[in-house]
Amino acid sequence: MSQTQHSETEPTTATRAEFNQTSVGDLEAETVWASQTAIRNLTMQRGELNQSAAAWVTAEDIALHESSVASLKADTIDLYDSSVALARGPLTVREGKATVFVHIGSSDCAVKPVLDTKSAAAAGAGIGLGLVLFGRLLGRMFRG
Repeated sequence: MSQTQHSETEPTTATRAEFNQTSVGDLEAETVWASQTAIRNLTMQRGELNQSAAAWVTAEDIALHESSVASLKADTIDLYDSSVALARGPLTVREGKATVFVHIGSSDCAVKPVLDTKSAAAAGAGIGLGLVLFGRLLGRMFRG
């Protein structure tokens, strides 16, 4: 499958899937190879993304080559010059630089997430406390 736009309303299911220069809505497959492809929701056992982007990925084993993923949950994550906003699972940088915003799980020393599990919890608690205090202040201002 290459240079086509797949339906974003109907999920695509396959044993093996290969995509090149396309966009895919929901995809469920055992093995996936994607190059220069945008995927909204991907569920797979193993696969590789090359110069691709995905919103939600769930996998057993995944390798990202110059790719970006918003939310990634996997048993094994290998990064090659890639970016992940939220990674859950053991993560290894195999080559180049990896950018990870929030990481939950074990990683090698090359991964330096902006927020790890502890700092994400602390940031969430701080934001929550700030919203409570701001809400009380607004309540007092409007009640008189």
